[in-house]
Amino acid sequence: MRISNSKGLILQRRDSVKDDSEVITVLLENGNLLELFSQGSKKITSKNSFSLNEGTITNIEFFQSKNKNKMSRLKTARSVEIFDKLDPLYIEFIGSIADNLKEYNLGSKFYKNLMLFQKNKMNFNSENLVFLLNMIIVKVSNVVLYFRGCYICKRKNEIISFSYEGGLLCEEHSTNYPNFNKGAIKFLFDINFKNIDEINSNINFEDIKNIKQIQIEALKETLGIYLKI
Repeated sequence: MRISNSKGLILQRRDSVKDDSEVITVLLENGNLLELFSQGSKKITSKNSFSLNEGTITNIEFFQSKNKNKMSRLKTARSVEIFDKLDPLYIEFIGSIADNLKEYNLGSKFYKNLMLFQKNKMNFNSENLVFLLNMIIVKVSNVVLYFRGCYICKRKNEIISFSYEGGLLCEEHSTNYPNFNKGAIKFLFDINFKNIDEINSNINFEDIKNIKQIQIEALKETLGIYLKI
């Protein structure tokens, strides 16, 4: 086995079949997902244990397996940053779509946005989760969302709703979709055309709830992912 070095976000640590050992899941800064066998890291005396806590950015040194069916083995782990505002719910969420991040080459974008969260000391709130969900849906579905008016009739007034099938919807064409106020419509525009650290929203809880529901339905259609958030 050759020794490799990398840096990434610790997503998950779970018990191995071997005593005092664990399996560590890491989202690397290049967007790849890596699973490592970590021998003895459950021991109190382990030098690696603290750096393997979920939500930690860690430099890792590991023995890379030549066999795809065998797990690479962790050698050393040294924490770089700890996400003090990283809610376990979002670690679990990222972990749950890890295969899709890899398949659609989205891991590096996730990592970049996580760094923006940390750099700007941003909370992992519902608005940020909506931003991440939006990024996945738009990338995978390859849909060009229309924001100059209703995407069906191109009408520019009485815009009250939104669909991932095409974009904004007017009152006439918004059947079966929730109604949004102007603040929510602006928020939907911002998450598609601005960076996450540029969004300053006062969107209310009910609108966020409705947008997430639309996104959950879109994820079912595009990726077959059933999220419970």
